[in-house]
Amino acid sequence: MKKIGLIFFLFAAGVGFSSCSDDDPTQLSFEDVYGRPGWDTGVNANYFTFDETKQNNVELTDLTEEESDDVVFEVKTTGADAYFFTNKALAATKGQVLTFEYKVSETITPNVQLDQSNSDSYTVLPDLVASDDWQTYSFDMGLLSSTWGSIGSSMKIGLGDKAGVTLTIRNLAGRGRTSEEANLADALYFEFTGLAINDISDWSKSTDGIKGYGIYPTYMFTPGTGDSWMQFHCTKQITSDYNKLTFEYKATSAFKVQIFFVIVGDDTITTPLCEASDEWKKVTFDFSSSVPGIFEKYPDGPNGPGCGKVGQLMRLDFEGRTDVSPIYLRGFGLSK
Repeated sequence: MKKIGLIFFLFAAGVGFSSCSDDDPTQLSFEDVYGRPGWDTGVNANYFTFDETKQNNVELTDLTEEESDDVVFEVKTTGADAYFFTNKALAATKGQVLTFEYKVSETITPNVQLDQSNSDSYTVLPDLVASDDWQTYSFDMGLLSSTWGSIGSSMKIGLGDKAGVTLTIRNLAGRGRTSEEANLADALYFEFTGLAINDISDWSKSTDGIKGYGIYPTYMFTPGTGDSWMQFHCTKQITSDYNKLTFEYKATSAFKVQIFFVIVGDDTITTPLCEASDEWKKVTFDFSSSVPGIFEKYPDGPNGPGCGKVGQLMRLDFEGRTDVSPIYLRGFGLSK
């Protein structure tokens, strides 16, 4: 093993050349690029490296074995506000989805900022959950920046405030989106503003959270046990291929969600019962058989320009409630 200060590899980013002869190089060494010696295994130019001059309270150890195709690092936090910066990408990555395998001694909540001058490029990342076995982790950086992954891309990654956390990372790379991820990235997320409310004693919107796939922001509702609803406006054109209701929730008692595309009659979609859960639980409800009829029945309103059109008045209802405990929702919207 070799202590390397703060050199680390994130995403596949090979550097290509227009070759004029068989003797021309196909990639640069670390020293060629950065003008100083660095970790050089023969594969490092295919990955981002960490900027050794921009780091705080972290130690990294290279665990990569000779003749191995895997790139493995151990990261130890040594104090509060542990973070590191990457050097700029030497070429475009293979995709904008961050993915890797990891082990970690205890659960931590990392964060990332892609552009130090743009606060919108910062987000809290999903937890790295404590595990002695290899776990797979993915996060779509393209949701924070449409240009991230291009030549010159870099980032600051934070690991929290606790010293003594040991994180082992294997094969950290950038990949393209799966079909499901592409649909989620193109999803329509509802925005609730408290336009009109009935039998909901309290609600709030939190913007301090994960921004991936519309998980940001998080809403809290405290519905009653009666006819509990909140009206909202459609903010993006909905077509009939947006036929899956998706969201994550936490709640101490069971409930159902009902959506009115237009506030009239019984033309709604209603989820199965969402059981109580103290951890975030994902729901995907396919209502493809219902959507075409609703769209065809209400092309011109009422209470707006028409079903699925921007500005149409819609409604969120809660059903099946047995108490008045809060319900937390995030990533609430429609996907294909």
